Amino acid sequence: MKPPRLFDASALLNLVLTRGEEALELTADGSFLDLTLYEAANSLWKLAGPRKKLSPEEAEDLLALTERLVTRMPVMQKM
Repeated sequence: MKPPRLFDASALLNLVLTRGEEALELTADGSFLDLTLYEAANSLWKLAGPRKKLSPEEAEDLLALTERLVTRMPVMQKM
């Protein structure tokens, strides 16, 4: 049996940005770190705000997808 995959913010955002809704399937057997959602939200804010690579609407849609992902996965607490 394979151990569950652990997704940090950069891995999770990479999937969301490149794969969209498919990320839901790709992360089904994974978990994430306790600060991942906050770090991902901060990165989306930077992409939509100072860097202007995303529109505010795109960032909101991607954040909603990211939230859907992490609510389906278990959280790994720091030790």
